[in-house]
Amino acid sequence: MKSNTGTVVTIEAKKLTDEGTTSANSAAATFFDSYTDTDVVFTNGTSTIEVRQSGTASVVPGVFNGLAVGNKFTVTNSTSNNNTFTIASIATDGSSVTVQEAVTSETDTNGVNFAGATTGSGTTPFSYVSGTHMVFTNVGAAGTDTIQILENDDATAVNAFGDLKVGQQIVVTGTAAHDATYTINTISGDGSTITVDEDITATANDSDGARMQVFSVAGTVSATPFFKGDQRTLTHRVDDDRSFTLDLTAVHPSIEKAIRGLSIILQGSFGSEGGLDQHPDRTGQAEYLLEAALERTVSGTPPFGTETAGSIEQVQIDLGFQRTLISTTNKLHNNFIGFLETSIIDIENVNLTETLSKLLDDQNSLEASFQIFARVRDLSLTNFI
Repeated sequence: MKSNTGTVVTIEAKKLTDEGTTSANSAAATFFDSYTDTDVVFTNGTSTIEVRQSGTASVVPGVFNGLAVGNKFTVTNSTSNNNTFTIASIATDGSSVTVQEAVTSETDTNGVNFAGATTGSGTTPFSYVSGTHMVFTNVGAAGTDTIQILENDDATAVNAFGDLKVGQQIVVTGTAAHDATYTINTISGDGSTITVDEDITATANDSDGARMQVFSVAGTVSATPFFKGDQRTLTHRVDDDRSFTLDLTAVHPSIEKAIRGLSIILQGSFGSEGGLDQHPDRTGQAEYLLEAALERTVSGTPPFGTETAGSIEQVQIDLGFQRTLISTTNKLHNNFIGFLETSIIDIENVNLTETLSKLLDDQNSLEASFQIFARVRDLSLTNFI
């Protein structure tokens, strides 16, 4: 995340927690790194296109960052390699690419233009100009002097400073007499020129390969707990054999993921360096978290590592089961109460005459059965003979 004051703070994406304060630190790193007057080396044997510092074998990292295998870009203003190329692989440091098409071996020092192809599968916006130089202009008092990036034909390098903001400091090295730290006062509308707070004492055109860097700073970001309510789990005993727990609070994974997804969207102000419009990758992160908060099954890869299972859909299923269990148990209780009440009524409203008559009949039947049983016991073969 970048603030609009020039301070860059890197935050490790963490899950929102209800346990204490979460913090993340960042060490100083390079946020903006630009070389002027770079060379482009085309190698036939490996079909490689590599950007190097002027007149050296040192590579310029980050030139092809943001591209992907299958993307296409067009090379113009080259002696032998004006063509549209398809990326087969990208170097880890982003300084070179291998392409599917053949290239002619050459080292271009006059200025090659790279641009994203406008048609074809796997295209992406991309532009880079290798043959640039830096112009320092002493306009007058401090706050009015300018630094401008021009292409090899002296055309303005549009958007060369497009990623920077007023107030940030640029460290310039590799020049004859202008190695210093400059503070951005204003940025031109086309992003090719900046005015600086410092006084540039002499106008100069550096075409030997200068380097401009903007460094981030170490920082700490703290997050206080988003939930401070009760997390006690309650157990409801439905009957002697069944019970379930009641543990749904705002710290439930489904609610936590929803809050975190919304926080990613709301982070920063629109138009500022921390805004969502400047970090479109956060859109995919937020979409995944919100979908994971709603649905049990989510396609794609979690942006911040393995997420805790739990979703609103599962909560609905659990609550539905609990309601059904309570309803079924209540019906059983009501039926049993009805059975007991009916039995009590039958006992209280018994017909005494009918009951006594039936009791006498049963008594006579029982006595007769006992008499027959006694006669049978007296039977023997001797008595029969």
